Amino acid sequence: MSADTREKLQQSLILVHGGMAQNVGPILEMVTEKYLVRSQPEWDSRQEAISLMDEMLVALKAGELRAVGEITTRNFFGPLQRIIPWASNHYTERLIDAMRGQFGDAFWGFWMLGGMSGGGMGFIVDPEIRAEAQSFLQETMQQAKNDLEYALPFAMDPVVYDFAINERGCDGRLLTGEAALMPVPYYAQALPNWVRTDPRRLSSARRGELALLAEISRKNESFGELVPVLFDQLLPQDRKEKAESDSLEGLLHSIGFDPLQQEDVRHKLRNGQLGLSQNRLPSTTRIEDVRPGDVLQATEGTDAQQCVGRTALEKGEVAVVTLAAGTGSRWTQGAGVVKGLHPFCRFGGKHRSFIELHLAKSRKTSEEAGVPVPHVFTTSYLTDEPTRETLARLNNFDYPGSVRCSRGQAVGIRMIPNVRDLRFAWEEMTQQLLDEQAQKMRESLHGALINWAHSAG
Repeated sequence: MSADTREKLQQSLILVHGGMAQNVGPILEMVTEKYLVRSQPEWDSRQEAISLMDEMLVALKAGELRAVGEITTRNFFGPLQRIIPWASNHYTERLIDAMRGQFGDAFWGFWMLGGMSGGGMGFIVDPEIRAEAQSFLQETMQQAKNDLEYALPFAMDPVVYDFAINERGCDGRLLTGEAALMPVPYYAQALPNWVRTDPRRLSSARRGELALLAEISRKNESFGELVPVLFDQLLPQDRKEKAESDSLEGLLHSIGFDPLQQEDVRHKLRNGQLGLSQNRLPSTTRIEDVRPGDVLQATEGTDAQQCVGRTALEKGEVAVVTLAAGTGSRWTQGAGVVKGLHPFCRFGGKHRSFIELHLAKSRKTSEEAGVPVPHVFTTSYLTDEPTRETLARLNNFDYPGSVRCSRGQAVGIRMIPNVRDLRFAWEEMTQQLLDEQAQKMRESLHGALINWAHSAG
């Protein structure tokens, strides 16, 4: 690739980190598995990706950066997603659509970096609009992140990198004087701790750095800004009101915590009125399989029975309740997102969330009944505000009926388990015996946890 082409690439490529942090382990596992078993659709996609790589090399040698962008985009939406369906997500495709809508033919293509999109990504544009596109992309990514913060696993605010191709590889340079200092934000974080430390306990290198910093701060305006920052860190302003609002007591009060009920449960646990030993059926209990007559299959009901349901729908006597109070998700490898808002799957060419999907079901039922069916989402203190904000921003996904959120008001503080409950679970309940060493390890762990519960009262 010629020096001219490398320069063109630098002027065409916008390198970003979208802010998402995801576990790519399952992605690598999926790729390896599909390679080993030679699944035909994925194998064909792999061959297509190899041919696209050949096309890209030709385009790079010819200095055709528009063609490079077109090829990387075809690879992302074609073979890559056929091999790895999780490579794309709602956030990434929103950014791509925004760039296409804003810049049209001047947007040359999308270039995914890494195992999943949303983190390291590249956008290839006409060099003449690169500066404008950088600014637009930064604003667009931040807005999208703000909108989807509770739906997708973000670890940081998005950034647009200022980069250049490194022609030297790894190298080192000795910096001296002012050039040897770290950036101002670094010292804003580190200085308060250094100042609080006994100077005799600081290393000679650290003392030298502080002496140089003091000297430079008198001459360099940017470092001079450290003084008020340092005072703010050492002598924080009165944040009593904020601390109270963020305290556990404030949170519990806002979500309807009942301390009397909590203490009643705690008292019964300590006195043995509640516990694992009471939480089981008597040995004389008889458990039988469900009989055909115990459950009515609505789809197999008589016309008269189904007519009752249709009539209730048509009269507006029926509402749908969807449980949507949970956080964390298997689809995001346990990231702390709102499950109901997570765009978990693609339908009709778009990533859809559980809430949108359930509203779509109710919309279909409403059309069949001729009456909009009210839809209620139950939420928790962790999911209520994000769910309400998303529904308001998206106009309830244009659902024709009433959509409400019902926040759960039942909450309790976690308690330390009683020693007798731990002993009951491990010593009186049936346990599978492990091999000698594993059994010793398990018993050691049980003993440590019992000691912890005992020492905690």
